[in-house]
Amino acid sequence: MGSNKNVSFIALNVQSLRKHSIDLNDSVTQKSNFLLLSETWLDNEEQCELPNFDCIAKFQRDSVRAGGVGIYYNKNDKANIVTSNMDLILKNFNALSLRCTNVGDICSAECVTENGINFIKAVIYVSSNQKNDDIAEFFHRSLLEYSKSGSAALNRWQKNLHRVPLILAGDFNVNFADKKKSESLLKFLSVEFDLTINNNPSKSTTRYNTTIDAVFSRYIEKIQSQTYVTYFIYHKPIVTVIENTD
Repeated sequence: MGSNKNVSFIALNVQSLRKHSIDLNDSVTQKSNFLLLSETWLDNEEQCELPNFDCIAKFQRDSVRAGGVGIYYNKNDKANIVTSNMDLILKNFNALSLRCTNVGDICSAECVTENGINFIKAVIYVSSNQKNDDIAEFFHRSLLEYSKSGSAALNRWQKNLHRVPLILAGDFNVNFADKKKSESLLKFLSVEFDLTINNNPSKSTTRYNTTIDAVFSRYIEKIQSQTYVTYFIYHKPIVTVIENTD
C-alpha cells in the first residue's frame, strides 16, 4: 500500500458511517485509493464527509435502515480515473421484484488505472438470513451485463462485458468458512461471473469467527487480499492490493 504503482482498497462493514467517519482516519485507510463500505446507514440523499475521501457512488433501499453501500475515492490519488456506474445499477433495481430488492444493496464504479487497466468495482450488502438462490438472483439481475448469459444477450454489440475485470466486495452475510452452506453461492459466482474469492475463507472477518465479508475478483493479475484488526467495529477490514504489472 502507498505505492504509486499499485491500486489498493479497503472493504469494510462500517455499521453507521456517521458514527465512525472519524475512525477512518488511520494510517492504513489513508494509504488506500478506495473504500468499499457496507452498512453505511445513509439515505441516498444524505452526505457524510470522510477525511481525504470523496463519495463516488452510493445506494440504500428505502425500506431498510441498517443497510446501504458506498464507494469512496482518495482525493490524493491523482493517477487513477474513477467514474460512477450508478445509473446502470439503478436501472437494474427498477426492474427487480420486491423479493429480490429485499435481498441487499449494491453500487458500482469504473476505474481506469494509470497504466490503462479498466475494471469495475461493486460493493454489496446482503441482509441477514437470505437464501443462496435469492442472493444469486440478486447478483445476476444487478450485474447482468457482466455475467456470461447477460453478455451473450448483448453479443450483437460485441462488447464482451463478461470479460471485463470485475471486483465484487462487501458483507455477503454468508459464512464462507462453512463450505457446505456457501458451496452453491461460490459455484454460481464462479460459473456465471468467473469470480473467485481472494481472502482466505478460513480466516474470519468478524470477532465471532465467521467469514461473512469477502472480496471476489476476475481477470486481474497480482491481486492480494488479507484482513487486519480494527478497534471500532466487530467486522475486520479486508485490505486488497492490485500490483501494477508494467
